[in-house]
Amino acid sequence: MIRIKGIPVVNITTISRSSTVEGTNITFNATATDIDGPIAVFQWKSSIDGQLSYSQNFSTTSLSPGYHNITFRARDIDDYWSFWDNETVFVNDIPTVAGIVNPEVSVQGDGFVRSEWKRDRTITLSSGTPSSNYLIAITLNTTNFDYSHTAANGSDLHFTDKDYHVLSHYIGEWNSLGESRVWVEIPTQNTTSFKILYDNPNASASSDPTILEIAEDFTDTDFHPSIASISYNNTISQDGFACFCNDGSSSHHIRANLSQDSIVYFRQVGSVGGQN
Repeated sequence: MIRIKGIPVVNITTISRSSTVEGTNITFNATATDIDGPIAVFQWKSSIDGQLSYSQNFSTTSLSPGYHNITFRARDIDDYWSFWDNETVFVNDIPTVAGIVNPEVSVQGDGFVRSEWKRDRTITLSSGTPSSNYLIAITLNTTNFDYSHTAANGSDLHFTDKDYHVLSHYIGEWNSLGESRVWVEIPTQNTTSFKILYDNPNASASSDPTILEIAEDFTDTDFHPSIASISYNNTISQDGFACFCNDGSSSHHIRANLSQDSIVYFRQVGSVGGQN
């Protein structure tokens, strides 16, 4: 007599969250059946974290940041494995933050309609801000942030304190395929957390370069109010000098490749006579 064995049939029925923030509890449920016997072993795996569980259903808060290909299979008592079933889960982490110098210019936003933003995350600092009007630099990348939920240039990004009062910010660099740098001004000393809001197709751009003392991107003649004029040398197709004149009697030279997109940040600490 010839006996034809069947292999188990499995199905991932539910994953409680397909996109979430690091540390959130996620529940995984699946079914497994075998026509000629009970199931002996279950196996869940992640493309990032490896082995997750040997239970049919389980929960975890420890998935690493990134896009996970979650796979599930089962083995019957005759040691026959099923085919893998799979689903995808995306886990955001909290963006990396670093404190910068305390700016002299303070610009504070004044409220908005919170419900228009579909996504809301809390950024927690390792220690409170050491002074008022403190600048925080946030690094976003494809591992800790899902760019698919923002405008192409990040224009729907907003930041607030814990009570949803708007904080001023400046997008210094935006690269939806890689790393972006955003500066946020925290007006209150000893602040330990604030919020990032995004995913609002109707939001108006609010990036404000004046939270940096001087930020000039050379894209037009509407210079920062601290800069009276800008002049260039004659070799602009090569590495050139940008000359900043702030009061007509003193100037500052910065060497940059002005044939490409350029941006310069600097902080005036006092008047300087002559050429520098």
